[in-house]
Amino acid sequence: MICAQILFIANDLTFTIYNQVTSVPDPSDADTLSGSALDAWHETMKQAIVPAVWMEITIDNTSSDRSRRAFIGYSRTDPYTSLRHLDNSDYQSLKGVGQGSMTAIASLDENVHPATGFSMEKSYHN
Repeated sequence: MICAQILFIANDLTFTIYNQVTSVPDPSDADTLSGSALDAWHETMKQAIVPAVWMEITIDNTSSDRSRRAFIGYSRTDPYTSLRHLDNSDYQSLKGVGQGSMTAIASLDENVHPATGFSMEKSYHN
C-alpha cells in the first residue's frame, strides 16, 4: 500500500494526514476462492476501498516543563443525525465521536477522551 501524505508544521506542532492509495482487487477473483482464502480476499478488498484518512498529531513538548493538551474539532454536517460517542465495546478499542452511520473521528490511543456539546472557550477554562 502506498500512502499519500500531507504535512503541516507550525513551530512544535506537526499534523500529518495520510490517505491510502492502493489497487482494488478484481471482484471476479472472489468467485474462485473459498474458506480462509476468501476471508483474506474480503479483508484485502475492505482495506482497499475504505473511505478513510489517517491523521497524526505530534506535539514536541521537550522544551517545556508544563504539560499540554491537544483538541481536534469535528463539526456536524448532517442536521438530521446527532453526534455519538465511540467508546464502548461495540467499537473494540476505538474512542471518538461519530455522526449517523457515515462519518467519525476515532483513535486507538487510550488517552483520548471523546466529548460532544462543548466549545473550545468553555473547554479551555475548565
